Amino acid sequence: AAGTVFHLECPAGYTGSFERRCNGNGEWEEIENNCVRITCPEESFEGVMWPATKGGLTAVHSCGEDEEGGLRRVCRENGEWSSVVSGEGCYCEPTVVEERGTYIFARTEPLATVVKACATMYAGTIRCTCSLDGS
Repeated sequence: AAGTVFHLECPAGYTGSFERRCNGNGEWEEIENNCVRITCPEESFEGVMWPATKGGLTAVHSCGEDEEGGLRRVCRENGEWSSVVSGEGCYCEPTVVEERGTYIFARTEPLATVVKACATMYAGTIRCTCSLDGS
């Protein structure tokens, strides 16, 4: 009936509520809308900084412009991140480390660790691990 007000919960993927009133012409008017899209917060996980992402969507971490691969992680509708990261990951670019000697590390696949013997006059090893995001 005209003048009736309905208070409704927001649809899946949103939090809050909204109200609508039936006007004298039999049409709905929005009175108040407090629906807010549920999002997963920005967070660091598996060596990758994941951006805040709307619930129900998949965040994508791309590799460099010339590279294939990348990573994906689902933000569930309830605003919780999945603990599963999918994709091949990103390669680490060649790098030179100058720390008690000079060490050249070649292009390295994600999650690989490269170990080198220390330079002359030093004992031990130096190691670099490539993270999933290519750093």
